[in-house]
Amino acid sequence: MKIGILGAGQLSQMLSLAAQSLGFEVHILAKANDEPATGTTAFVQIGNPEDPTTLHNFSQGLDFISFESEFYSHTELAKGLSKFQGEVFPSLSALALLQDRKTQKDFLVQNQIPTSEHLSVQTADELSRAFLHFKNRFVLKKRRGGYDGNGTFYAKSKKDLPRLMQILEKNSQGLIAEAFVPFDRELAVMAFRNQSGEVCFFPWVESQQVESRCDLVFGPIRHRSFQHFEKKMAKALQQINYVGALGIEVFQKDSELFVNELAPRVHNTGHFSQDALLWDQFALHLIAGTRKKFPKNLARAKFFAMANLIGQSKTPVQVMIPEYSKLHWYQKIENRPGRKMGHLNIFGANLTLIKKQIQKDQRSFKL
Repeated sequence: MKIGILGAGQLSQMLSLAAQSLGFEVHILAKANDEPATGTTAFVQIGNPEDPTTLHNFSQGLDFISFESEFYSHTELAKGLSKFQGEVFPSLSALALLQDRKTQKDFLVQNQIPTSEHLSVQTADELSRAFLHFKNRFVLKKRRGGYDGNGTFYAKSKKDLPRLMQILEKNSQGLIAEAFVPFDRELAVMAFRNQSGEVCFFPWVESQQVESRCDLVFGPIRHRSFQHFEKKMAKALQQINYVGALGIEVFQKDSELFVNELAPRVHNTGHFSQDALLWDQFALHLIAGTRKKFPKNLARAKFFAMANLIGQSKTPVQVMIPEYSKLHWYQKIENRPGRKMGHLNIFGANLTLIKKQIQKDQRSFKL
């Protein structure tokens, strides 16, 4: 069977390798020939995934199509895939719902899944109203295209109004204002739903951020509310017939869980699965969209951790072999501050020890 992947970054790179291990012929639609995924398969087309003609031509002869990110225009995808006879996962309707922070929040509220209070901000009056409603302290987010802290802005006092007004003027698609959640820790979990409606959840993890970017992930984490949360999320995914992987970022405050964001794709917080589980998130995403059953056994490691390798300069990185961890390198040509260049995975029987070891390996890279 032939599967097409839109995008050619590191997520596409890892999806492509997983697809080939499952027996697929992988086709990549890339914007440039030096992107990470282009070296994983002989079937690469260079073009704009948001150009309907390019997308139509790319889809010819394929059985399945999926995406490495949710940042493509739903309108242009619908035009380009209007005559495609194969399966697209997640569906374009699910992608449209979840790629917009406003409709994503509304979806959570409608399904009684706790999330922070939010207001739509399209005009200057609505921004002023948000300052009043949230008593001058809130988070302002782009409705589309935000990731790793990009597209997220903070209001801490009325003095921030002019700066945020300028941001509003530059974002014609609008913003949402969210209440601050005074959380105890940030958690995450990967969910997968297949074509038969079966839902599978990975072990929960705690994620730690540096400058709004995921730095360290470790688990498994346990909490008395997880089982109830998973049941509600599974029911919500059934309502929109969601198929594929879904990254779920969660704030924990005491015994309560609040969804921060949903990502309709494989996710950075699920990278640990490449070494800690028998089936990783990339394989499960593909199995969800193309097969009717999940593997019955995912277990492997007692404890695990993942650390990102994020660029700090424009100096080329000399790739090395870590002392304790396994390296996953993205083959990116250019290093630059804030760019994810790779990640490390480790697993073992002592969580405190493996966290210490992976952080030692992380510090040894000169990025």
